[in-house]
Formats: sequence, structure tokens, C-alpha cells
Amino acid sequence: MSYRSTILSDYPIGYYPLDDLTTVDIANYTSLESSYATYQAILDDPLLASYANIYGDVAYDHSGCENDSVYAVDPETNILPIVVGNSRSTKITNGNSIQYSFTKDYTATTTTSQFGTLTSSDNDFTLEAWFYPKFTTTNETPILADTSENVGLFYDKGNITFKVDTQVLSHTLLNVDKVHYIVATYSPTLMSIYVDAQLVSTRVLSSFTFSNTSLALQTGPTLDANDYFLINSVGVYRYALSFSQIQNHYLEASQIAPIQIVDPDSGELFNLYDENISTQFIYSYPGNKSWEYFITDDLYYSDSEQSLAIKKSTGSKTVILTDYISLPYASVLDSSKIEWNGTDGITVEVSVDGTTYQTCQNGQKIPQFTIASFNGNKQIYLKITMSTTDSSKYLPKLSTLQIKFYNNQIAYASNSSSYISTLEGLAGVSVYDITIGNDKHPILSRNAKNGIRTIASSGFYINTTSSIKTLEFFYTPYALTVSGFISTASSGSYAASNYSWSGGGTVSKTNIAAIYVNGVNKTSQTSVSNVFKLGELHHVVIVFTSAVSGQIKLSHSSSGAVPALFQSFGLYPGTFTATDVSTHYSLYLYNNVSTVADDNSPSMTVTENSVDYYDNDWIVIQNT
Repeated sequence: MSYRSTILSDYPIGYYPLDDLTTVDIANYTSLESSYATYQAILDDPLLASYANIYGDVAYDHSGCENDSVYAVDPETNILPIVVGNSRSTKITNGNSIQYSFTKDYTATTTTSQFGTLTSSDNDFTLEAWFYPKFTTTNETPILADTSENVGLFYDKGNITFKVDTQVLSHTLLNVDKVHYIVATYSPTLMSIYVDAQLVSTRVLSSFTFSNTSLALQTGPTLDANDYFLINSVGVYRYALSFSQIQNHYLEASQIAPIQIVDPDSGELFNLYDENISTQFIYSYPGNKSWEYFITDDLYYSDSEQSLAIKKSTGSKTVILTDYISLPYASVLDSSKIEWNGTDGITVEVSVDGTTYQTCQNGQKIPQFTIASFNGNKQIYLKITMSTTDSSKYLPKLSTLQIKFYNNQIAYASNSSSYISTLEGLAGVSVYDITIGNDKHPILSRNAKNGIRTIASSGFYINTTSSIKTLEFFYTPYALTVSGFISTASSGSYAASNYSWSGGGTVSKTNIAAIYVNGVNKTSQTSVSNVFKLGELHHVVIVFTSAVSGQIKLSHSSSGAVPALFQSFGLYPGTFTATDVSTHYSLYLYNNVSTVADDNSPSMTVTENSVDYYDNDWIVIQNT
């Protein structure tokens, strides 16, 4: 059963995939102000006959209850979804939001029945959404809530908060750099928060009643121009989902394994997590040392999460933890990585002498132990700072921290002898370090702990003896300044190739027959800003004009390269057609796909008059 079918089988009063924004042009407030002299002139225009046309496009309710809602200013489109079964995700900024309306019952009949209000305090309900936060500020933002009545789900600096009037329940996310499945349930005696299908917080209610007489749920906007979030698959239920239903929803969102997509087309797959890399030394918390060792009067230890956190109090608070680690003398080490799972307010520093400390970046090399400059000392002094400006609300939490040392980082393909390695020793390259995530995570989850992470001017190469015509992978750029993207050298019958862009964004390419991004042919684009979106995940397919082999260099050029995340490489001997690309793209998004091709002798022709695209499930083409 598909994710969408699973949701609908549990009878939501409203289900909004938030991926079916139509491409019909409509007016917006800016154009209205410039095009109409008076409000009456707006009302007199037959093209603006409905409120939706003035306000924004429709956020369609797929539950069958016909509780269609409205985009208040249309969101940015063409961003990969954050959960399977959707064609795209909706981006919420400080300039747009979604306004929900629940005026119809299960038979799509207009009703006065409510939930979450004074007269419906005895009625259970559930709020559900897939959510990916990208925040830099501290502002409480509605995920699915009524901000004026203080009812619903909110996000604030890593906290998921569920409010029912005066009752407030919160949970601090351990990792905000990934997609989360958030569910909140209410009954007259209990309110609960689930994160990724795990019950994380509850509160018992006694003789509770709402004080508000109406409820108008909304998603967004954010309160700062630098903040945004992605959202998909919002569900609202007139009862409390059970734990088993929540788990079932989460499991139905599991993605197809990349090997099931790559291998049938004779591809070589790189899953890209460091289980099969030449790790020489690992030290981890709480694996080698429990967090209980560090408990102080200001910290508490959660046995269920195996995490350490600042105790709830008042005012600002800072706690510093220190430790000492000895490295093995007999091992040959040449590179490192430090990675932790924790909230905002965590800073990790390392010293080799106990005096001079350098700040570490989560998931990156240890500053004193890089390929280009590897310290010969065999000890590490570790300093962890947990700090908050408001210990009544923001409580830094740390669950895991792991230090790894390698010798000659090489990652092998899952089904061939091809491998990935650093650019160490390559002329003109001075930054060699790359890091590979600890674990394997679904691509759409945006988890940065999965894949190869490069820093500015660092890169890597894929070494293969196969003849390669097509390269497929996922790519998230963290800058779009001057950068090499992919290059190969000519050797024998194999061609030299290049795809790169200048500081001004102008694209250069050699031996590139086609490049597809998110299923769209971008070969003709000459500006990188029309190919990639900064900070967003992209599905990339590169088709070479002539076959390549040997070292395929990624994120490398004499001019530099941008920091980025690369995930799930597939190398293919065959030349992908547009249909092949669409099939793979749809498999990653939907787990299954049916493709009908009638290329040679078309049995039907259509002269396009107008086309409305809704999602990958259906498209309307009107003939002339």
C-alpha cells in the first residue's frame, strides 16, 4: 500500500500532500495594487471571481472531505519532496503561509461541528506533518497551529511544541538537520507528541476545557527572512491516532533501496556511509564512556535517550565538560572525523596540549588531524560546551559523540570493485579532506550524516575501469560560487569531460550530452542559478557524449570548489534517455512507477492548447 493510501485508510478530515500546486497564473497582491485603482475594480474583474484567485492557489484536500485550503502567496516550487509519495515539497518562508479550513464533515457536507474549541473540548483530534526546519533565529513558528488561540504544533529553536490553550507540551529535537515526522494527539485526559513514530512527551489533563470558540489552523509564515522550512503530507484527524497507526504511517514512508533502482540497469552503486572505510580507531560516547560519568548539578541524564542535557531552570546557563583520549601508538593514521548528535547550543573543541583548543565542525575533520597536516601527538583533549540563553525554554542536549581516525580513506561500491578516494597527491590541490557519514539514511530525509561532505576547495574521485556513459547521484550545494563539478581526463578511447561554473555563475561543459536535474533537462542552461538551488537537495543525471573511465573527479577544479553533500552514486554503461531519467526519478520519489512510451509510431497526437500540471499522478492536456 502506498503512503497516501495508508493515510486515507485512517480517515483524516483533511489530508494535504502540499505537492499539487497548479501552474495556472493568478493575481497576487503586488500585481493587484499596480493593476487596479480601487477595491471595487478588483471585484468587477470576472477573472478574480473567487477569493482563492485573489489570495492564492488552492491547497487541495485529498481526504475526500473537500476541506480545500489556501496558499497565502504561492510557495517556491520544484524542490524535492521530504517524504515518498509526493512530487515536490512546499517551502514556507516569511512571505507565504497556508490557511486551512475545516467546514465539512466526512461526507463532504457543510457542518458546524468543531474540534479544539470550547464546545468541542471532549473531542479527540490529531495533527500530523512531515517537517524539515532551516532556522537561524529564535522565533516560535506555526507548523500546524492557530497562533491567536495558542492551539496546535509550533517550532522554536529545535523545540517541537504542542499547545492546547494554557497547556503546553514540548520536546527538543536531537538533530534538526534532517526531516522529521511530527504527530500531536489530544484527548480530554491526555496530550502527546510523537517524533519519527516514537512517543517523546505526554501530559495528563484533568477537567480541561478550551477557552477559544473558533480554530483557524495555519502553516507559517516564519518571522524572519533568513528562516524557512519544508513541509509535506499534513493530516488532520477528528480522533487520536493510536501508536500502531502512527508507526504504520511512518513505516509506509520508507524509501526503496537505491540498489533496487541502480542494479537492474547494470549500474554500480555507492551507498556512501563509512562502515566499509579503513577505520583505524574509534572512540565514542556513550559507547566507550557513558554520559552518566559527566553528570553535574546543572545536568540531567535521560536513560531512555541515553542523552545529557541542561536542567530546566531560569536565565542563561553554561556547562563545560572535559575529557582526555589516548590514540593507539601502533596504528598508522592519516585523517579524522568528529561527529555528534545534539541540539543547538553545543560546541566541541579539541586540543593536543590541553591549552590551545580549536573549534570543530560537526561531521568534519578534526582541525589538528587533517591529511595535509596531521599532528603527531597521540593524545586528544576534548572540551564540550553546553550553553543556553534561556534555561527555562532552550535546553541543549547531547546524545552521541564519535571520533574516528582513518588510514587512506577509500569507499568501495556495493556491487563492484570501483572505489572513491580523496584527491591527495593531485597537483594543484591543497585541501584533501572529505568526510563520509556514519550511517545510512533515506535520501529524502536530507540527513547530512549520509553521503560525502566536501568543504570549500576539497573534492574526491571515483576510480573505475568500466566504460561509463551515465552518472546519477544526489547533490546539495552549500554555495554557488566558482566551482568544478565533474571532470575526467582523456585516456585511450575515453574522452575528457567537464562541467563547471565561474564565479559569475556561467556554466562550462565538455563531453556532456545532457544533464537532468530533478527530472528536467537542464543542458541548455548557461547559468548555474538556473540549474541548482542553494542549499537544496537535487537528483542529478549526467549523460556523457562519449564514454569516460578511470578517475571521475567530483567537486574539483583549479579555480576551486564549493562545499557540498554528495549522496548515492550510480555509474551506468548505457546512455540514459529522458524516459530512463524520469523512471529513476519517480522511483526515488514514489517507490514505484508505470511508464508508457510510444516513441516510434505514435497512435495519438495532440496539439497543445493549455496544460495544467498538478502532480506526477495526473496532468490535464486540452486539445485544440
